[in-house]
Amino acid sequence: MKGTRPEIATCAECAEFIDDAAELEALFVGMTALSSAYGSTRGRAGVCRVSDTFQDPSPACPAFVRRRQGCRDGGQPGAVTSDSAPHGGPVEEGT
Repeated sequence: MKGTRPEIATCAECAEFIDDAAELEALFVGMTALSSAYGSTRGRAGVCRVSDTFQDPSPACPAFVRRRQGCRDGGQPGAVTSDSAPHGGPVEEGT
């Protein structure tokens, strides 16, 4: 469609990105720097299982695998769709 911009895939849509507050608190037992994974200090940050880093969601890397709709716990193996995109590439919705 003319005039629309392609959606850029980010870590936040990836099955390998853990951004669920409950799961983050389980990963970081005794977390004190952020007070709580439920707090605003964390923002949209999460853990990338591919790079093993705590980071803000950035444009998707080559390992991007779209998580299933509504799956906020970073997905689970097999809990993804077949969509993938190269680093920072557009993702066609509805494919």
